[in-house]
Amino acid sequence: MYSEKQRRLLEQQQRRLLEQRYIVGEDLANDPTLLDDCPHRYVFVVVPARGMARGPLRGTLPLLLECVETLETRGWEPVAWDFDTPEKGVLMRRRGPGRS
Repeated sequence: MYSEKQRRLLEQQQRRLLEQRYIVGEDLANDPTLLDDCPHRYVFVVVPARGMARGPLRGTLPLLLECVETLETRGWEPVAWDFDTPEKGVLMRRRGPGRS
């Protein structure tokens, strides 16, 4: 059973995913099933800029690669990378038709 805090966090993650079509890499690393019921075919996985403060090889890049590798086993593929904006990330596409 989820605590009230965990339930609110899960609702926030789901709302962000459904309305804004992105998910935070740390959330995905903690729960790889977050995109299993996603209705969208394209989703942006982001890592906030604070991850880059520790250096790209200790923060953002390993986390993004971990997310991509995990999602590839769940039917997603990377289609674009973005390291030019404060929110570093990767655009992922579900293989096959979307669920919307």
